[in-house]
Amino acid sequence: VTEARRAAPAVLFLPHLRLWWDSASPTLRATLRALMEDVPSDLPLLLLATCDCAGDELDDDAAGLFGDGQVIALQKPSAEARAGYFEPIVGAAARAARTADAKTRDPAFGASGSGKQKARVDYGKEVLQKAGDVIGGGGDDGNGASKKSSASNAATTAMLAEEDRALRQQRMFLRDLITTLLYKKQWSDFHVPVADTEAPGYFKTVPHPMDLSTLLWRVDTGWFLTVDAFLKDVRLIVDAAKTYWGGVGESAAERSANHATREAASRRAADPEGRQLVSKAHALEDTVREMVGSLDPGLVGRCVQIARARAERAAGERRTRAGETGDLGLANKTGAVLDETFLGERRSRRGGDDGEEGDTHVVG
Repeated sequence: VTEARRAAPAVLFLPHLRLWWDSASPTLRATLRALMEDVPSDLPLLLLATCDCAGDELDDDAAGLFGDGQVIALQKPSAEARAGYFEPIVGAAARAARTADAKTRDPAFGASGSGKQKARVDYGKEVLQKAGDVIGGGGDDGNGASKKSSASNAATTAMLAEEDRALRQQRMFLRDLITTLLYKKQWSDFHVPVADTEAPGYFKTVPHPMDLSTLLWRVDTGWFLTVDAFLKDVRLIVDAAKTYWGGVGESAAERSANHATREAASRRAADPEGRQLVSKAHALEDTVREMVGSLDPGLVGRCVQIARARAERAAGERRTRAGETGDLGLANKTGAVLDETFLGERRSRRGGDDGEEGDTHVVG
């Protein structure tokens, strides 16, 4: 507001007024009202705000920023109004396109005077020459196969570049989402990993701790190929809160713990602050899911396809290596690798029945 006053005449634009008002703190709201009330009546400053509700549905203080006759309700335009607006635009564009096409086909189009006109250009269908054999034979020294390999490599490079571009767009969205949550004080309990000094026995009780800063690190390092994998880790925040504050029997560690540890778990379950934290974790998950819903569904689906394709390529490479080395165990693992890597997760599985250490699968 101060900058707008200094740069007057100016427009102060406040989109999504109801959403901003509901999420702003009382102090911030009072500051805005005070600054607007201090604006001189003769100052050329326009406060332009939008909201997706009727004026009478706004908070009284928010509605008080505007006087009588300063609230305009926009109605959906009729078919006649839309046609009246777009028909001249479409007609002008079509006329310009026809004129440009005519000039391209006939350079003498629109020429005046007795000057010599250029010959009309014939734009008939171009007849393409028949391609030669791809695989060379006789004395071509395999040039056909070399060209095919170069074309295949170029296509693969272009495909990988397109995949990286789609994943980058998804990663940028998730990074902005988490950064927005980190700037909000209401989620401060989940900003950083929980310390044992704050919650005694936390890491012994919670098998998979999670927090927003760890989620941000995983997004930055390409941990998630799909939104579902991201939401799966967001769910870990809720599971951790329920495990630690939910009482006896929530985890294997507690079920096998001694009497003193079980009594400590019972005291945590009766702590009102713990119940509030569990509720806040659920609210955080709902907020994240609502924000993720604004991501382009086409991009989400494309990233799922990329995750599946990369998992299949990784499984194919493992089968190839298994065939070259004769390792049947490696070949049998390819199906499991496909399922593990499809959601873009990094998992380290250790210790099977035979005491063998499992592989670490990294997809990024």
